[in-house]
Amino acid sequence: MHQMQHAACGDRGAADVAGVVGDLRCQQHDVERRSIHGQVGPGVSLACRMGSVDLPHRTSGREHPTATVGRRVWTIRGSRPPLYTAVMRRTAILVVLTAITFAVTGCVTDDFQDIGEMFTPKTPREAALEALDPYNADRRREGVVLLANAPFGGAEIYLEMYRDYVENETDPLVRAAAITALGRHGGPEDAILIVPWLDSSVTESQNVRWSAAKSLQRLHNPEVVGPMIRVLTAEDDDGEVKAAVATALGQYPEDNVFQALLMALDDRRLSVNLNAAESLSLLTGQAWGMDRLAWIRWYDSLQKASYAFNGGRDYLYPTYSRDKVWYEYIAFWIQKSQEEPSQPSGLRPESQRKTWSNDGSASEDAIPESS
Repeated sequence: MHQMQHAACGDRGAADVAGVVGDLRCQQHDVERRSIHGQVGPGVSLACRMGSVDLPHRTSGREHPTATVGRRVWTIRGSRPPLYTAVMRRTAILVVLTAITFAVTGCVTDDFQDIGEMFTPKTPREAALEALDPYNADRRREGVVLLANAPFGGAEIYLEMYRDYVENETDPLVRAAAITALGRHGGPEDAILIVPWLDSSVTESQNVRWSAAKSLQRLHNPEVVGPMIRVLTAEDDDGEVKAAVATALGQYPEDNVFQALLMALDDRRLSVNLNAAESLSLLTGQAWGMDRLAWIRWYDSLQKASYAFNGGRDYLYPTYSRDKVWYEYIAFWIQKSQEEPSQPSGLRPESQRKTWSNDGSASEDAIPESS
């Protein structure tokens, strides 16, 4: 959906560029035709984006055509080129280049909407009220996302809302957002609530299934290993979901997990192969890459199967990171921190803070009053 929106925006941007170029060509042709030897043809009024040109029907004596640019009126005299053309050409070039840039790189409205949200973010109370909107699924989803990324998003009152949406929400995008929020702020017991949503027989929504797989990377519970292995080894399944599951299994040093990851090396999708190889290396400390036969030979050479995990490394769930966008360089005083990889809930000490700077308490302003 996001890609479709950007494609639509790109079409609008291209249309805007074509309109600007068309106006400029019309303007240049009309003005140049009338400026040769001081002769002016039939009068026309051109309304362009940078200003307007008003030409009389016929000029004689001291009568001269005029050009209006902003609040200034320029008079065109004799056979000299109109004075406004140099100014407007520089402006036109800047306008066209700007329009082309936005048409190529993205939608103008999306960028400026992001700028507005950066300078005037929603208050905690507004986010909570949006998350509880019973009539608008888009507002519920946006509210859940805002709360999930807030420092107080792990408060118990919000955890209860996330769990309720995971079980009972009818809109798949809201459910996916709630699953993501629960993976970010929940505990090992919440993995049991999330794991059924990996199954394509439970939901057809790819967003829900992928969100469940990503959330299980952050929650450690050995009881969910079996369902994850079934998804990873299924013949007909979504590649992105299987790749995320292959990463999540990297936190379980078990023989059945090792065998499932070996099978995933033969999957037809490269992303699944790469993630399975990375998890195998993390579990064992070995570096045989995607060479399945090399892994098998190494495994068979061990005296005991349990020895395979003696050289394993600590599992850290992956996080998303990005470069700054252009307006973030302008607003340099607004500091934004990015999440660092960490151990999943159930493996890390309880004293260690969860995602971001969550202190487990909700802001009073973030809790809407009951009606």
